[in-house]
Amino acid sequence: MFAENKLTQIAGYFLGLGGNEMNYMKLIKLLYLADREMLKRHGFAISNDSYYAMDNGMVLSATLDLIKGVAPGDVWSKSISAPKNYMVMLTGKTEDDLLSVAELKIMREIFDGFGDKNEWELSDYMHENLPEWKDPKHSSIPVSLREILDALTDDEVFKAAAIEEFERGQSLKRVVGD
Repeated sequence: MFAENKLTQIAGYFLGLGGNEMNYMKLIKLLYLADREMLKRHGFAISNDSYYAMDNGMVLSATLDLIKGVAPGDVWSKSISAPKNYMVMLTGKTEDDLLSVAELKIMREIFDGFGDKNEWELSDYMHENLPEWKDPKHSSIPVSLREILDALTDDEVFKAAAIEEFERGQSLKRVVGD
């Protein structure tokens, strides 16, 4: 289930690797790639956000809302600035206590592999290499966990377990709230 405090730690980690400042579109792309890699290897995502295909590639929906200030983000806004000229900055200390060793490892690998690319290169990469991305034709299209898993593996048992785990988290979210 999506948690703002964990997402703030994830974004803070990437921002720290990027010199504490980054184009927000690039940040969202790195976050998506880390989620995707975690799904591929372990069957669950790091952020537990919702995914959308947009003109410039895949995005994490709640993350984009936090960045743009559309959703209230008390934890987020204490550590990460609102965008200025499309750039967000790490403005406060973020911990990493909510992140596992496996999550940190994958995030580091994603940054090492893609951190030198700008937002447009990452957008092109997504268009050309991620089968779950579909052209939304100047709109946005929700992308299900199943669609992402279908792009990652043919292993139906793995996909069923990942979806079951996700749904269990969603049920818990309904019971205990956000």
